[in-house]
Amino acid sequence: MKNRVGIVTFHNHENYGAALQAFGLCRALETLGAEVCFVRDKRAKAAVAEQEAGVSPDLKYDKVAVVAKKMMQRYMDLRKKEFQRFVENYLPEADLTEERDLNQEFSCFVAGSDQVWNFEITGADPFWFLDFAEPQKRISYAASFGMEELPEKTREWYYEQLKDFAQISVREASGAGIIQELLGREAQICPDPTLLLTAKEWAELVHDSKEAVVLYMTEFDSQLYKIAQERAKALGCQLVCISSMLSIQGLSSQAGGCGPQEWLSCFYHAKEVYTNSFHGTVFAVLFHKDLYIKPLQKLAKRNNRIQNLLDTLGAVWKEDSQTKIFQISFLQNWDVVDEKISELRKVGMNYLKKVLS
Repeated sequence: MKNRVGIVTFHNHENYGAALQAFGLCRALETLGAEVCFVRDKRAKAAVAEQEAGVSPDLKYDKVAVVAKKMMQRYMDLRKKEFQRFVENYLPEADLTEERDLNQEFSCFVAGSDQVWNFEITGADPFWFLDFAEPQKRISYAASFGMEELPEKTREWYYEQLKDFAQISVREASGAGIIQELLGREAQICPDPTLLLTAKEWAELVHDSKEAVVLYMTEFDSQLYKIAQERAKALGCQLVCISSMLSIQGLSSQAGGCGPQEWLSCFYHAKEVYTNSFHGTVFAVLFHKDLYIKPLQKLAKRNNRIQNLLDTLGAVWKEDSQTKIFQISFLQNWDVVDEKISELRKVGMNYLKKVLS
């Protein structure tokens, strides 16, 4: 009988990184012989928890887009439709209700990746800790707390949510530290699910697109926009901007309404990539693109994630003193960089093989 695995993550938010990390974990589990569904909480208490929950730093793109929606309704409707199509085509769902006990249908459940354990995002909702699952079926993959340490007042609550997990994997070293301090046990640090697939596997989702300079921002940066615009003009090619925030600034967002597949296609066919996004960085590297990064300002704590990945891959950061934009190159050639990514991938896949067994 095939393993059936239920995933709890931010798979159906209108956020490119969230959608693609969900796809990556789903496809990785499928290659290991599992049948995968994304669990949606449709119990009565879920509506209350959703109202009380905060907004994820990873999902602030959506919060800002609320303003953009008033200015560009057509653009937002198109974007929403494309995300819905992606979920329908690639991210099968299963509804959890009071009447439906998913434990009878699934071998295990996986919480993660993304900041599913950040109480500022999800509120005090035990769903994200698999409260509906039997203890031996509770597993996490690259789950993140989104903070270096837990506030003292939350520690007892977190302990109760996590103490019965069969296997725990986190995304950051800080998360492993929290688990060690809280539970006295080791947690496996695993890579973001987007790194579980090879560039060739991601290319299966790609559509045809013209070569262009691609600009993707999770936080608007006028300097990054200006330099990308100038660079596209110098190269004699199109500038493709992917950001709802551009509309707020009164600027053009040529691919702002695209879905996850179109977003991925832009990166695949890019001549150069300008970004301040972790997932923008991931796909620029996977697809061997010339990469330029401007560190985030308001969301500066998220820069560590980009830096840790690039440093692991042997990146060289060359800063332009005027623009504060870094040109990224590598100490070795792309074959060596790919091998280092392969090592990260093995860590994640070996963990998933272990928990499925």
